[in-house]
Amino acid sequence: MIIVRLMKHLRGIIDYDILYSGFLVVLEGYNNANCISDSNEIKSTSGYIFILSSGVVSWKSSKQILITQSTK
Repeated sequence: MIIVRLMKHLRGIIDYDILYSGFLVVLEGYNNANCISDSNEIKSTSGYIFILSSGVVSWKSSKQILITQSTK
């Protein structure tokens, strides 16, 4: 009976408090995209990463879905 054990556990810690230690929590986000550098490739790559207090919480790197050409 997991629920019974959980309720007993919660009853045992009901007087506990969450103490904020005062450490600064910072969420950082970065993104990047590259242009095609190899003549054999037709799609560029882009990606992002989110870091919370020095730990990675989300990231992705993928090829672009659409292909465009520069107007330069």
